[in-house]
Amino acid sequence: MKKSEYAVLGISYGLNDSAAGLIINGKVIASAEEERFNREKHTRKFPFHSIQYVLNEAGVTLSDITDVAYYWNTHGRIKERLFLHGKELLWRTGSLKKFVRYLNGILKDRKDYDIKDMLFPGLALKKHFPDHRHHYKLTTENHHDTHAACTFFQSGFDRSAILIIDGSGEIECVSLYLGEGNKIRFIESQKLPHSLGVFYGGVTEYLGFKKFDAEYKVMGLASYGKPIYYNDMKSILKYKTGIRFSLDDDYFQFQYGEETWFTEKFNHLFGPTRKSDEPVEQKHKDIAASAQLLLEEVLLEMCKYSLTKSGTNKLCFAGGVALNCSANGKIADKLNLDGFFVHPASHDGGTALGAALLVSSRKYDRHFHPGELPYLGPAYSNAEIESILKDTGKVKYHLSKNIEAELAEHISQGKVCCRFNGRMELGPRALGNRSILADPRNESIRENINIKVKFREEFRPFAPSCLIEDFDKYFEGVKDPYMVFTQKAKPITKEKLPAIVHIDGTARVQVVTSEINPSYYKLISEVKKRTGHGVVLNTSFNIQEPIVCSPKDALKTFCISTMDTLAIGDFIVEHN
Repeated sequence: MKKSEYAVLGISYGLNDSAAGLIINGKVIASAEEERFNREKHTRKFPFHSIQYVLNEAGVTLSDITDVAYYWNTHGRIKERLFLHGKELLWRTGSLKKFVRYLNGILKDRKDYDIKDMLFPGLALKKHFPDHRHHYKLTTENHHDTHAACTFFQSGFDRSAILIIDGSGEIECVSLYLGEGNKIRFIESQKLPHSLGVFYGGVTEYLGFKKFDAEYKVMGLASYGKPIYYNDMKSILKYKTGIRFSLDDDYFQFQYGEETWFTEKFNHLFGPTRKSDEPVEQKHKDIAASAQLLLEEVLLEMCKYSLTKSGTNKLCFAGGVALNCSANGKIADKLNLDGFFVHPASHDGGTALGAALLVSSRKYDRHFHPGELPYLGPAYSNAEIESILKDTGKVKYHLSKNIEAELAEHISQGKVCCRFNGRMELGPRALGNRSILADPRNESIRENINIKVKFREEFRPFAPSCLIEDFDKYFEGVKDPYMVFTQKAKPITKEKLPAIVHIDGTARVQVVTSEINPSYYKLISEVKKRTGHGVVLNTSFNIQEPIVCSPKDALKTFCISTMDTLAIGDFIVEHN
């Protein structure tokens, strides 16, 4: 690299969704989550493979990096976090012994990460990359700042309110900013223990699902219930004004460093906790519906305030709570916004890229080229793919002369197909390049994929990918390319494409354009020629593990499944 050039590496690890992102001279080059490489969902390990990938994608080494940005302010803010938890624990229990045990629990090394790596990211880089010169300047950034930078700087907006809501950053649970040009300015925050992420995560855990992972299951389950526990929920989570609310700590114990986030008092109010292997009953659906409704109402008020406080009618939203697409859809419906951007990697998997964007904006005063969002992960050549196919020997395959047309033929015949093409998506949504696809005209295809392919709960909906020119025919709402909003399905959609309409009459739509993903656009256009509908059912290409990343992952998943066809690169693959 030339001396006039700069390269900023962003990294995140230690809590969950480890990742790396790289920016060179204002252009987003690459970003990927470590789980896709080490195959451990939500891994918090040091992102060695992700760093290797983004460096290789740019053709540089760590010796070329001018700046490294870590997504957590480990030194400046960790004392605040420890003080908060320690104070609350001592006040609650009066036991110094429990406080010491708590400190030992968070400071000791675990099998999935080294605490020293988190506290000293510079030393961690030198440990994992010992053969490189380390000339970079390292900074540790405030967590919510990295979320804010990620969503605003990739929104395309010149000026916008920025609202960040998650479980917590170092100590903030909600943060409000104003984004303007290539600057973000902090306005105010709500701090622990009052957290919407903890509230929803606690409900998730109570309903027998994994927090930090299965909140989307609660969102899907809510549509099957009635909010008959709404008043009980409202007695626990009380909205005040602005971005302020209170979470009753008699019902939640995150602030005490406890592994389980809800207390026995929560059980007394709502009944015994559902175990993960127990059936989902109507009561569980009603509790989910009650929590979802309250969350939506609180979020709506906070968004209204954010716009008024910032003096703009555009909103950028990020943090784990921003992945609640049902709430996002309601907000979009009820607020007449001039622009509403929710980043496809609003969770912590986007904060590595956010950290790099933050340092680039602050230090180099640059405007950004957003790159190929969300397709910032690795791609593989036909030669690389064929070498894996030859070694497998368990499948039959051929090189297609027109991969999109041939795959469209399989989809229109009612086959369950998986697609591996181009660069992998950043974020938890599969957006066509690492996807399982099917014809949504057949309602039974939903049950087939849920039970026989994905082995997942029957209440979980499937999302559609829709050509942008056909959106208004089938849906009402935000035309979003990242699948982070729900839209209302029109009567024709419920009648003709029942497999992608949820029980509440909504769908989580990905709008597909030729500019963002030309190959996927061509595929759906070919499907339209055969079915009359520019819509396909789309779900992530994985079975009980992270979304596939490499050809090897794709072939392994296909071989253990009952799916009919794999389109990988320009090859069509079928079972022997």
